[in-house]
Amino acid sequence: MQFPQRPKSHVIEDISFQIFSEALPDDWIIREVTKKDYGIDCYIEICEENYLKGKLFVAQLKSSENIVMHGNGDKKYVSCSGINPATMNYWYYLPMPVFLFFVNIITKDIFFQDIKRFIRKNFHDFIEEKLSTIKIPLNQKFEPIDVQQNNKILNGINLFILYHKEFYRSKFEFMVNDFISNLEHRLNVLAEHDHRDCFMPIEAGEPDYIELINTYKSMEFLCNYLNIRWKLKSLSDIIKEGKDMFGGDYFDYELYEKQISEMGAALFPKFREVAERLNSLILDKEEDYWRIIYTFSWKVLQQSKNTYHQGIQGDYLLDTIASYTKLIG
Repeated sequence: MQFPQRPKSHVIEDISFQIFSEALPDDWIIREVTKKDYGIDCYIEICEENYLKGKLFVAQLKSSENIVMHGNGDKKYVSCSGINPATMNYWYYLPMPVFLFFVNIITKDIFFQDIKRFIRKNFHDFIEEKLSTIKIPLNQKFEPIDVQQNNKILNGINLFILYHKEFYRSKFEFMVNDFISNLEHRLNVLAEHDHRDCFMPIEAGEPDYIELINTYKSMEFLCNYLNIRWKLKSLSDIIKEGKDMFGGDYFDYELYEKQISEMGAALFPKFREVAERLNSLILDKEEDYWRIIYTFSWKVLQQSKNTYHQGIQGDYLLDTIASYTKLIG
């Protein structure tokens, strides 16, 4: 007599999903997809301090009883191959972060990869539809991390960080292009206000006021995104200090030249740090992505890299910042 037979692959899939589910924080919501033919196993909704704020990511699970490792030392990885171009394109154009999880059902180890980040680093092959294998580093392990919150250990803090990087990626790319396009103008505004009479105010709504506020906010965002320590005063504290020092019954300005000079002195080192990180990102880690998607920004940096002056390799961002740093030195 013949009976239906359950394939071993289905058993492994169910076991891996159970392992993955148990590894998630208890307050995160798993929204399982009933039809899994399109490269999505489930949506995960992140809960922050008991609040659901619409923060979701897509999860695709791969599993195996045995892991075949590649590479050496801290560069070991596992590969998920045979991914068709349609699925890769679908993942890339989904309007939310997408993560691929690899589950070892024997050891219950879970490793993950930010798919969109991986695609950006291999963008030429992606555009040519030759990217069919995703590498998952073994140092990206999804496991409990010692982060205490209400006496509870949370899982996946590394994934949580990568999620927010991906969530704010569009804003980051806008800020990067803005940084490169308006660098000289913003540095010039800061330099012009250096060492002016400290008690002179600048009225809200003036072009320089708007530029200074926007510069400060954008630099704070870029530093935080690029993992550059930001210990500068908040804008609200800067404004309060100015009002306490120079304001009175007859004056209610938000910025004074003393505060602007201090802002400039604090920002110039951050300009340099941001420039160094962007050079590495645009001309190395994600060069094909920026060359194809943001040709102008890539070309500005690439042309200066290829320009030599007296045998010294040029660098538009760092050279520009250095020239303005001398002005306020």
